[in-house]
Amino acid sequence: MTKQDIIGLQRAYQEDLAKSGVVRTSMPQVDDAIGILGAKSLAVFAGGSGSGKTTFALSVAYNVALAQGLCVDYVSYEVPKEQIWQNLVSRHSKAIGKPVKACVYKEGIATESELQTYEEVATDLFRKFNETGGRIDVIDQTDGNGGTFEGFKRMLEAHAEKRGRKADLIIVDNVDNLQVLKGGDRDEATRVNSYIIQLDQFTKTYYDNAGTCILLLTQVNRTGLKKMSSAEEDEDGKGRSKLSIDVTCIQKFNALYEKATVVLGLIATKAMRASGMCFIFPIKLRHRPLPEEPIEVRADYAYSSIGDGDLLQPTLDN
Repeated sequence: MTKQDIIGLQRAYQEDLAKSGVVRTSMPQVDDAIGILGAKSLAVFAGGSGSGKTTFALSVAYNVALAQGLCVDYVSYEVPKEQIWQNLVSRHSKAIGKPVKACVYKEGIATESELQTYEEVATDLFRKFNETGGRIDVIDQTDGNGGTFEGFKRMLEAHAEKRGRKADLIIVDNVDNLQVLKGGDRDEATRVNSYIIQLDQFTKTYYDNAGTCILLLTQVNRTGLKKMSSAEEDEDGKGRSKLSIDVTCIQKFNALYEKATVVLGLIATKAMRASGMCFIFPIKLRHRPLPEEPIEVRADYAYSSIGDGDLLQPTLDN
């Protein structure tokens, strides 16, 4: 190969990724640390039960659609579609200065005024989708009728064909529930690991090889939570032990760590939530070194928002 051939390779590579839709979280402090969330690749976001995995994923979906004008398919195995939209509308309500907490809509106690606000905010959200070219489609899989893994992939392809546009980001909430899909392996962990390996290939072949980024949400086990919660320092006194987290923190499925380009972990204790913050731990970055400290991110769980709004610093009072 000549010098020009090698230079051309990089240009062609960059143009190919640009066409496939490079996805960023649009959370500046996260993007500065991890680069891109993905392009024609798997990304993984792990956290304990109730820690805010869905809140993070919806925040990414919201940002990707409005900040980047990209298209998101949100495949939910845990949260029904009406609650997904209640979260998105609540987040947008705060962004445009008409704040209504998500719980008000979820609990069915919204007043007539709050219902009117929901309509106004949802209308404004879709107006902004039209302006940016962004889109979020929620694919509700909470009925438990899993079908097969091949059927799952065909569903995503058919959804894109009907829309006339591929998804730049597909979020699966959460990967643990892929066990409901029928397959040859009786052992659930083996079967889901196989699905993850195939999803990695799917990121490159999706939509006539146009490719996509797939973000898989998953649970963190107790050992992983303990490691992320620990503030112990290593022998060099640099605090690196807080980031000494590996595949052992991801429950059951080794393929999540092996195949993903980016693996992130979340911790949000009660005190952190009260202070309006959470920590995101880069567990694996294929193209970048791991940062020495976790990423501190603003969070407002009442409005289903991570990475937005002013951070309230912890005090003795809160």
